[in-house]
Amino acid sequence: MELDLPEVQEGESRYQQEEFLFEDGQKKTYKVYDIKTDRFVALVKLKEVSSDSARAHFLQEAKVNASLEHPNIVPIYEIDIKENDLSFCTKYIRGETLADIIRCIEEKNKVIALASLLEMFKKVCSALSHAHSLGILHLDVNPEKVYIDSFGDVLVGDWSSAYYLDSNKNTLHDFDQNREERLTGYHSPELLEGKYEDVNEASDIYSLGAILYFILFHKAPSLEMMSDEAYFKKVPRALVSICLKAMTRETKGRYKSIEALEKDLDLYRAGYATHAENLGLIGWAQLLFLRNKTLCFTFITGMIGIFVISFLFIESLQYEQNKANIAKDIAIENLELYKNEKGLRESLSNIGVDFFLNIAKESMVAHHFDDAYELLNKIPQDEFNQEQLAELHSVMGQLAFIAQKFHQASSLLNVRNSYENSLKELADQYKLKKESDQMFLSGEHLVHFIDSISQLKKSLVKDLYHYTKKKYK
Repeated sequence: MELDLPEVQEGESRYQQEEFLFEDGQKKTYKVYDIKTDRFVALVKLKEVSSDSARAHFLQEAKVNASLEHPNIVPIYEIDIKENDLSFCTKYIRGETLADIIRCIEEKNKVIALASLLEMFKKVCSALSHAHSLGILHLDVNPEKVYIDSFGDVLVGDWSSAYYLDSNKNTLHDFDQNREERLTGYHSPELLEGKYEDVNEASDIYSLGAILYFILFHKAPSLEMMSDEAYFKKVPRALVSICLKAMTRETKGRYKSIEALEKDLDLYRAGYATHAENLGLIGWAQLLFLRNKTLCFTFITGMIGIFVISFLFIESLQYEQNKANIAKDIAIENLELYKNEKGLRESLSNIGVDFFLNIAKESMVAHHFDDAYELLNKIPQDEFNQEQLAELHSVMGQLAFIAQKFHQASSLLNVRNSYENSLKELADQYKLKKESDQMFLSGEHLVHFIDSISQLKKSLVKDLYHYTKKKYK
């Protein structure tokens, strides 16, 4: 079985079944059947009455388009020059333009997610970014020239206004050609005002900003709309900021490159602040919350829980403090009676002293160290028996140890048990670190001291904290 391509007879065109699609300036576009490849393609022809300059311009468009190999740019299959006939063949796109899609949303209430439209826009940016990397400007991109085929692929077409940044490569380019047709919201001010020396990549960036505006508001940009701040509240602030930056009147105020515009778009889609925005602290916090809702809710719930627990703990401490204050007042009152009533003092010489010692210990537990110290000093020591005196010295020694009065603590502490023995050893060790009991430990000595007492008894660290806190109030 032989496999041969269909033969094209002499004088016969390989393109058959011509069907007129549209006319644009000096060009006519047809849908044709390519008998060699067995498919439909688009054939773009130059009008027969065209001038030499139009022929040169047509050829430049074809060559520019052919040099742009990118998945989001309409490909050129063939350029054909036959005597006075010029044409080029491109992909036939079965689909619709971006303008058609937006019109369906506006007029037929078709639902298309903004995220999908932004993805289309990013592909337009990618196409123009590729052209810029080759030193080529489009200068006429708008929603009517962005095609979405039946597979959802986005393609940028019609490079008739394309311009090389290296002017030596331009066969012919007349910026004023069809200038009246350029008076739309998609062309940059420098093009509209004839300031062609200012035309550069920023001119295409302006057009991209205008296309994004069209996607957001379903209308071409206009000076009246762009000055109405209430109108902008209909869409996300970040996207409006990207539009306005891309469409800044002066070229130096626009994005430096298409990549910078795309980066801002990616930041918006990821929930971050864009460079085009001027967000304050509240704006940053709002974006942080939106990006991390679950984490923020967990954090807020945790903080509420901590607040409730802290409140209950403080209330408990307040209750214990009030209880200790009442006990202290009773103790002082009883002590006065004890001192003034000799007979009562003699009858309670044993029981009374134990009572006051216990009150002093309770004051220590409630971190009322000064009150405990004051109470113990008011008890006449001639009322103590040997066992009570030893207990008194033990309590006074512990108070001195918490106050970092290690010389005093060392002299008062009795070695009655392993705990007191450890306290006395620490007092003997750290009294050498200070010149007097009026000084506090600091720096490395304090760190080692805290580590030592935490190993001995963790509540000592808490006692040290409360005593120090009250002294430095």
